[in-house]
This record gives sequence, structure tokens and C-alpha cells, in this order.
Amino acid sequence: MAFLIGTVIQALIVLHHPDPDESSYVPEPWHGTLLVIAIILGCFLFNIYLAKQLPAVEGVVFMIHIAGLFVMVIPLWALNRRWKPAEAAFTEFANGGGWPSIGVSFLVGLLPISASLGGIDCVVHMGEFLSYSLFVTHTKGERKKKEKLV
Repeated sequence: MAFLIGTVIQALIVLHHPDPDESSYVPEPWHGTLLVIAIILGCFLFNIYLAKQLPAVEGVVFMIHIAGLFVMVIPLWALNRRWKPAEAAFTEFANGGGWPSIGVSFLVGLLPISASLGGIDCVVHMGEFLSYSLFVTHTKGERKKKEKLV
């Protein structure tokens, strides 16, 4: 996840400095590595010093997401001048990547989204199952073994 965030930050820097002259930003691989290290260090320090404030941070991030939804959707909806029928959204498909078929194009486009969501979700559910397994034990010895494992 830190690599994905570092790559997005680097891409935003390139996006805001597009001119190929001497003053523009030229991305180097080690820049991405430094961004990843900084993100991991930030997460590490947050978990050490600010773990008790996690519910408050989650609440703020939730509010930012809700506000961001309206900030993005309302202007897109209000400024749209080309209205198309709903049939166009569900029946017309475009293969802009030059893949051999529409199905392959759809699946290639679906990969990054499903991989990023699946990776985060997988870790959360593994943590849930490990904590629940401690309560399903029958003997004290078995419970101690599982606690040691966790």
C-alpha cells in the first residue's frame, strides 16, 4: 500500500510539473523509494505515538470522504452538458486500449481496482478470524497455544 501511495504522490508531482525544461521535475526510481520509506515511517510513528487518537482520525477521514463525494459529484452533475440515455451507460462499451476484445479490455481495467481493494480487505478479515479463533477453544492448553501463536 505504501508503494501505491508513493507512486500516486510521485505521479501528482509529475502532473503539476509537465514542462520538459531544466526547472521541471524528472522522476527517478530512488525518489519513489524515499517516498515509500517516508510513508512507512509516518505509519510507524502514528502507530507508536497516536494510536489512541485513531477513532478521532477515522472520524475526520470519514467526514472528508463524505464531503469529497459531494464536492466531486455535484459539479460533475451540474456542469454536464451532454446528457445521454441510461441505455448508453449499460449497453455501449469502448475498447480504447487496443485489446483483442471488449471482455479482455474490461478485465484488464478491472484488475487494478480489485487488487487494491482485495489486498486491504484480506488483511482485515485475517485479523478478525485470528481474534475470533481464541474464543472457540475448548481447553485451557489449546487456548494458551493459540494466544502464543497470535
